[in-house]
Amino acid sequence: MSLQPLFKNRLFMKVFASYSISMFGIYFDRVAIFLLFAYVWQERPIMLAFIAVAIALPQVIISPFAGVFIEHRNKVKVMLAADILTALFTFSLLFITNTWLFLTVLMLRSTIATVHFPAEQAIIKHIVPEALVLRAVSLNGISAQAARIIGPVIGATLAAIYSPLLCLFINGVSLLFSSLILLSAAKEKTDFSHPPIREKQPFWEDLQEGLRIILQTNTLLICFGYSFLGFFALQMVDVQFPVLFRLIAPEHPELMGWIMSFVGIGSIFIYGLMSKQRKMLYPAKLLMTSFACLAIVFISASFLTSGFPLSVPLLMSIILGIGVGLQMFVAQTVIQKETTGDTIARISSLYHAIINISILVAPLIGAILVELFSIYTVLKGSGILLLLIGSALLLTHKRENQERVEVTRHPSI
Repeated sequence: MSLQPLFKNRLFMKVFASYSISMFGIYFDRVAIFLLFAYVWQERPIMLAFIAVAIALPQVIISPFAGVFIEHRNKVKVMLAADILTALFTFSLLFITNTWLFLTVLMLRSTIATVHFPAEQAIIKHIVPEALVLRAVSLNGISAQAARIIGPVIGATLAAIYSPLLCLFINGVSLLFSSLILLSAAKEKTDFSHPPIREKQPFWEDLQEGLRIILQTNTLLICFGYSFLGFFALQMVDVQFPVLFRLIAPEHPELMGWIMSFVGIGSIFIYGLMSKQRKMLYPAKLLMTSFACLAIVFISASFLTSGFPLSVPLLMSIILGIGVGLQMFVAQTVIQKETTGDTIARISSLYHAIINISILVAPLIGAILVELFSIYTVLKGSGILLLLIGSALLLTHKRENQERVEVTRHPSI
């Protein structure tokens, strides 16, 4: 099945265009913030970790509530309001020179953005036929990773020639363009609020039901649990890569932008490959492959020294992108396949909160370990941890298969 039916879906294409434009701006923004902290303000590793904390803390606290909040509302209008408010916060960052105030505004901006992931997942569930869900997820993933390729390269170059603040301005403008597209989509007659089939329940009962669904659905539980562990190991070192390259390649600040872009190339490869599949492959096997890719990159990076060929970290970045892309694809697809129209927003937001716990805690632990030991030691440790997590998932997968075989051989009467 081709992507042609998706391209003919006018509503999907408007939401997709808005998403693509905003993702382009986000990667301009992201590389600018890390360059601002690492190279312009010369901040310590712990301050780089606080960037991740400022972004992740609201996602952990607010996301579960955001999913329930948007469930009974027009998702496109919620995303439209969020884009406008996020743009205003982004423009305000241009005038801030105090590190802690900068982090505070980042935190407020992240709070507004908590509605995006569950709203987008719910819209896809609502307007895309079941047979096209894999392709819709893949198309969104390809768009995000294309932005990861183009955004950091151009962003890092502009930041090096002019200023990281220019990249923040571009992100603000892209959010306003995204808002205009969402405004057009909001005028469509389709009811994006998608009222649930069940009767509206008290807020806390909605939230508890979402948690119960995750705990009672093996695929969701295993996927969310091991994704959390994988992202935890990843985030321990992810925000510390500027520290590594500041040590071994101080004359190449633009290298961080290139690395982010090549990570995107690896992820696009995976999303493109997955878009050709007619059905979902085994999630556990895909996650194990992801952990192996990440482990290879981290352990290899721990041996980099000054004077390394630039092709080496770029090749490693592609492998890293394959690992990250696999984790993201598995989570998004499992959420689409294992939920219903009236539960997807809650399940998506709970997944987002679970993952952001790792993004909140792991960078701080990684920063402390880097200051106590070294970036090289932490890279090796994270790689070994990922191999252990992959081994545990392999055992879990084998046990699940054995139990399934036993049930088939001895069905209950």
